[in-house]
Amino acid sequence: MLPCDITPMERDDAVYMVLWFKEGDGEPLYSFDVRGRQFGQAKLWSSPTAFGARAFFRTASHPAQLLVDDIKLSDEGMYRCRVDFRNSPTRNLKINFTVIEPPDRPIIYDARRMDRTKLIEPYNEGSDVTLICEVSG
Repeated sequence: MLPCDITPMERDDAVYMVLWFKEGDGEPLYSFDVRGRQFGQAKLWSSPTAFGARAFFRTASHPAQLLVDDIKLSDEGMYRCRVDFRNSPTRNLKINFTVIEPPDRPIIYDARRMDRTKLIEPYNEGSDVTLICEVSG
């Protein structure tokens, strides 16, 4: 979820367009275009090379939010939300989006490097047991 405050400064003002950019990319990756339409009928566009069908814009919450499904590590970065109003100056907001990728499941080996993750073997009481736990990521 990438938040973006689209509330106009003046009561009689209105949002014309909301554009999302990723730092380093000059082209927008998502747009919410209200020009010539009712607010609820805004034209939505999502770049197929960025979020594609994974993104949608929710305006009912405060602040508004760009929601992205199926997050990838490559989605991480600095994003900018640009809000154009009919009368007020354009507003730019930056959001640092960090993706935390969980590690793989642990693998437990015995001293002979045999995988013991699922197989439980009895050991004699008082005997030495060596287990090695490995986790990637």
